[in-house]
Amino acid sequence: EDDALLFDVRVGQFRVGNGVRGYQTDNGVCVDLSDVIMAFDLPVRLDKKSRRATGWLFEEGRTITLDRDANTVQIMNKSETIGTASHDTPEGWCADTTKLGQWLGVSLNADTNNAVLIIKANTKLPVEMAAERKDRAAKIRPVAAFDLKTMPHSTQPFRGFKTPAVDVV
Repeated sequence: EDDALLFDVRVGQFRVGNGVRGYQTDNGVCVDLSDVIMAFDLPVRLDKKSRRATGWLFEEGRTITLDRDANTVQIMNKSETIGTASHDTPEGWCADTTKLGQWLGVSLNADTNNAVLIIKANTKLPVEMAAERKDRAAKIRPVAAFDLKTMPHSTQPFRGFKTPAVDVV
């Protein structure tokens, strides 16, 4: 419990997610995998009972199958052992930031002094593009609301019968 950390996740200039739990380990910092999945909005299913995570990372062709019982992680067609990159935590399990960064195809830098998890990638991540769209939308001025009472109007008395209008084109 003394080694528990809470990180803000930064991708470029944007803050994503609602924070990621982490822990200080002998090898560095490990972050809660379910929090990372939620922060990046990854379509990965994490099953704590079978100790497996399956899905894809940032693009559909980059599939992942992480099996803790078999101690393997398979990304696309490459398989490797997990080794000491995964640790049990009270919430589930966490992954070492360097290994997790390799699996995701990004650079994860855990700044423990400022409680920030900095993500760097060669291309823009989907979550970063979504944050940019949201930022651009916030800069658009809202349409000025108008009051119908301020518009000019004329009253028309009630008539029992009106002649129909005909439109000949």
